[in-house]
Amino acid sequence: MISIQSLSLSLQPTGAEVNVTVRYRVVFDQIDRLFFSNGVDYTERVTLLGRDSQNLQVLGTRDFESSGWTMGDGQESKSRQQTFTMSRHELDEDIGGFNQVGIYIPNNDEIRCKVEIIPLNPPTITSGTFSLTTLFDRVLVGDDVQI
Repeated sequence: MISIQSLSLSLQPTGAEVNVTVRYRVVFDQIDRLFFSNGVDYTERVTLLGRDSQNLQVLGTRDFESSGWTMGDGQESKSRQQTFTMSRHELDEDIGGFNQVGIYIPNNDEIRCKVEIIPLNPPTITSGTFSLTTLFDRVLVGDDVQI
């Protein structure tokens, strides 16, 4: 099962924009690596969330191609760093206001980050029927032949 570890978020304001850097480690287990080597593609989705009281609000989402996985035994892990730019306005989830004497009081923004690994073309599971064939009145049951 894919896991995401050591998630960190850095926001660097530059004028009216904010440089967003998300760092994390993705761990693929042997089955995920087998899926990847057999044509299952993944996207790494980074979502920024603003927390206003108890509610989470989506501030922005970016998708990145997940590549570089190899077939092999055991787990494989890779460090990732995704960097993108958003406007300060997009990240202003808690807009401040004016107090009684007309002074603007900013309200701190509580920004969180969520990272998802999403299969783009997962393998399909098909159902079918199983039939048992008898030959000369002999039925194979496990390793025994019954007459």
